[in-house]
Amino acid sequence: MVRTSLVTVAALLVACSSTIDNGYPEDGENGSSGSSGSSGASGTSGSSGDYVDPSGTGATRPPPVISSTGPLEGEYGTLVTITGDNLDEASATLQLGTPTENLSFPKPPAGTGEGLPSAVIKKWTKTEIQFKYPFPAEGAIRVVTKSGQAEGASFVPAWRPGSPLAAKLGRRELLGVVSPANGTIVAMFDGAGGPKILVGSADGSVTSKPFDRGGGALMTGSLYVTPAGKVDGFFVNNGTLWQLTDAAGTPSTSSTNVTAQRAAGGVDATGAYAWVKNGGTTVSRYRAPAWTATGETVTDPTPANAPGQSMAVGIDNSLYMGWGVNSSGSFPLYDHTTSAVTQRLRPGLTTFDAKRTVGSGADDYMVWTRFIGGPEGRVSSYFCANDTGIFGGASLDCEEGYAGAGTSAPSGTVVSEYVVGFGATSTVAVSCEKATSTLKMGPETQTAQQTPALFPCPGIVTAAADPTGAPVVLVQAGAYIYAPKKR
Repeated sequence: MVRTSLVTVAALLVACSSTIDNGYPEDGENGSSGSSGSSGASGTSGSSGDYVDPSGTGATRPPPVISSTGPLEGEYGTLVTITGDNLDEASATLQLGTPTENLSFPKPPAGTGEGLPSAVIKKWTKTEIQFKYPFPAEGAIRVVTKSGQAEGASFVPAWRPGSPLAAKLGRRELLGVVSPANGTIVAMFDGAGGPKILVGSADGSVTSKPFDRGGGALMTGSLYVTPAGKVDGFFVNNGTLWQLTDAAGTPSTSSTNVTAQRAAGGVDATGAYAWVKNGGTTVSRYRAPAWTATGETVTDPTPANAPGQSMAVGIDNSLYMGWGVNSSGSFPLYDHTTSAVTQRLRPGLTTFDAKRTVGSGADDYMVWTRFIGGPEGRVSSYFCANDTGIFGGASLDCEEGYAGAGTSAPSGTVVSEYVVGFGATSTVAVSCEKATSTLKMGPETQTAQQTPALFPCPGIVTAAADPTGAPVVLVQAGAYIYAPKKR
């Protein structure tokens, strides 16, 4: 199989998220319980006994001493300087406290790592260490050697890492996401670990809530915010439309007894509803609580036998029918690519808008697509392909794309280093700036207001715009998912 020149989302996602691993090891390896001395700008030193230099000379090394640390507050990525003495023992590590375990950075060999955008350590000598304060660190700063350890003053980052959840989830498992209240994000996932709702609260805590989706994995799902501020949703399993209620509280599911091949739903002025495709060439609307057909039926624009068929309902109640388009690449005999496309039905109309491309370049044949709709026709996609176009084939090549407002296709595929989040009337962008390895957040159309937030870039799990239009995110750093909040 010959690869195309298009860069895959999977590769870019690895490139973005791996800045964490390149910057520091997970789980606080070589961690320490900390110094018995007090913390302060002047620093402290502690010794577990002089360390005998292994050179054979019999010389001993005194423990490290920290005389000052600063600055002691600022954004993630702030350059912090530690001054003192005996900081350069070969075994020395810089250790930073987090809400879970210490982050540990070993003294790098001379001349290595400093030029990487994701590098935390910038300088390390006998009397000085300079480093960029990294997410999700918060609090204690220590230098630990075999001779002992020294503790500097604590750093207060501009963003609170909060209370994370021990879990590993990515955009491939994401089914839907909304923000029902200021600073809050609710996301629906399904994958190897089973179905779950993740709630990132305004206080920065992340909690997990399982829900019963019956047998079989879910390819698509819908979440929406009710007029009362609750989060409900829909999914299809085993040929039946199911309703999910109170996703952010005590999730429960119930069958609507509506036969469905595919479906997606939302809520409008009349109440909760779902568009249902059940074979044939039409899509019909059903409404709660009786879940009877309303008589609203539209012609499905999906081509017959199109691969990866799916559907979604946007925050503005637009209906999106989506599918994949397989095409020959530069070398037709050896390589193909596939793209995700969709057509939008605006509320109150019966005819779909023109087809739009929402991401392209997956290799080779479409397996499945997933779409999430926002305001004013904005829509994002996630889709996977492989060599055979079936689940039992080769490993998946997954990508995603985004199309802005209007009916024209986007100028280029936007991948997982640029994730959009939707609110009722606003859209936010969360992106990893490669040149600085810094995660930026802000309004989608106002790049000047997309401000630096986290260094080095964690993996972007999902994002949304809360009722004020502010971005709310879930990010993956090491073995934990965080919902960071600005102080």
